[in-house]
Amino acid sequence: MRLQRVTDRRSIQPMRRLLQLLTLVASLPVTAFQFVEESASRGAMVTHGFPFGFRYGPEMMAGGAAGGDIDGDGDIDLVVLRGAQTGPGAQLRPPTVLLNDGSAQFSDATVASGLSAAHLSPETQIHNGAYLFDLDGDADLDLLLGALQAPPELWRNDGAGHFTRDLDTGLEDIGRDTWGASVSNFAPWVDDDLELVLSHWTMDMSQVSAVRGHFLRLDGNGNYADFSNSVCCAEMATTRDHSFTASLADFSGDGFPDAFWARDFGTSTLLFGLGDGGFNPISESADVPDDENGMGTAVGDFDNDGQLEWFVTSVFDPTPTTPEDPDGNWGHTGNRLYRYDGIAETPAWTDVSAAAGVRDGGWGWGACTRDFDLDGDLDLFHVNGFFGAQAAEFHADAARLFINDGAMQFSEQAAARGIADTGQGRAVVCADLDRDGDVDVLVQNSGSEQSGVSKLYLNDAAENASGTSIRLRQPGLNREAINARVYARRSDGLTQMREIEGGGSFLGSHPAEAQFGWGEQHVTGLRVRWPDGAIEHFRPSDAPMQTLVRGEGCDLFIDAFE
Repeated sequence: MRLQRVTDRRSIQPMRRLLQLLTLVASLPVTAFQFVEESASRGAMVTHGFPFGFRYGPEMMAGGAAGGDIDGDGDIDLVVLRGAQTGPGAQLRPPTVLLNDGSAQFSDATVASGLSAAHLSPETQIHNGAYLFDLDGDADLDLLLGALQAPPELWRNDGAGHFTRDLDTGLEDIGRDTWGASVSNFAPWVDDDLELVLSHWTMDMSQVSAVRGHFLRLDGNGNYADFSNSVCCAEMATTRDHSFTASLADFSGDGFPDAFWARDFGTSTLLFGLGDGGFNPISESADVPDDENGMGTAVGDFDNDGQLEWFVTSVFDPTPTTPEDPDGNWGHTGNRLYRYDGIAETPAWTDVSAAAGVRDGGWGWGACTRDFDLDGDLDLFHVNGFFGAQAAEFHADAARLFINDGAMQFSEQAAARGIADTGQGRAVVCADLDRDGDVDVLVQNSGSEQSGVSKLYLNDAAENASGTSIRLRQPGLNREAINARVYARRSDGLTQMREIEGGGSFLGSHPAEAQFGWGEQHVTGLRVRWPDGAIEHFRPSDAPMQTLVRGEGCDLFIDAFE
């Protein structure tokens, strides 16, 4: 049964406000929220650029940032890439490591982190994309770094935030640029290994994917082996590879992760997991995906019906190509929002992006979905921009914040909420950085001769409503319970569902946490569906942060969800 939502009172006309004063006073705290940019005062101002200009096309899209608890103290730290900037000895600068003191005050711990870019050629190579995953099940977050004109790298964490590069992982055999990474367990009822999927965009319109490198799994010796040939979809090896971002999420709700690739030039791909490590493509008769330039992604249950939807950033260019405005090889129809309408074993999707009001996003890149206003439904945020003379209208293209009314009807409010950043945005990290109950945003901006500067936007929504971030812990290799589902029941009867993701963002990763907004309500029930399908209930809490440990749940005589 679809739950009825309360009308958003921001639409009340001025004359009606006089007649409904008491209702208005009660509703304003939930909807009044604002972002404040504090990167300089909080120690999070990091530059990314190419001091001598772009050397080749892909550098115009490069960047990367990741968020996660690097040093094990419970708060969210940051890793931010630097582009082709060099330091002493003309060596490339390593990724910047920013440690959080718990209140979103950051200190630069790059030197102590052990990270280095000295092995990369400053003439041709850079790091590109940063992802924090616990890949070895030792209860700390390792760092996966993509690269341009170099293989991806794995840096092992000692648990205190010091990293050592693992030189023998199997990833060094991948001879392609890396643009995205996600982890999940493809056969959760069999084992708890985390498989790895990568994206490898190329500008070459004639090249075929001779080297695949899309699906990788551990070979028993701690190394990653390419098993793309045994997964499915031979066409991924014989067609041009323009993949930017891979999302691994259980869209069909059967307990098995599906792999959905946002790919450029109309080549986005939807693959449904079979539970045995294999995948099937969606039927071509479904007419989705139909995005023209798939780049970034975000996954969430936007209408609180218990099913995940898929959001893809693309290019919205309302001006037609003319001799005076000769556009490049990009589309014009903008972002996509795909609603899952499948039942049982029959996948089905509907493109609802136009009706939802999210098409006009400019030139979108990194995205996230979180309940920014804490009203109980998921909103959308993405960054924008592109370089080049033909893309002049996108040189200062403001970021977009789409606020959800609860029924997947969105209104764009970035400027009104103080987060309409006009830099060349690439990666984003969305998380409760100051642990006050709402979601803050790090925007990683790029630049060329003039470096882009990261922006840290702190959210004050928790002053007016309440929210909680929930992280899961379980034994085994999948310690963060990637692809588990968390269900939360509010006192007004609304049930929200979040799935724990391992990556799935353009050039970066958000913390593996489930975030909920309570508004002026409180939580009455928590339920977890663990990756292997086991169900466990937990005592609810309205605290800004809660950790749920497998096996430490509670017995319920009355199910709060029934």
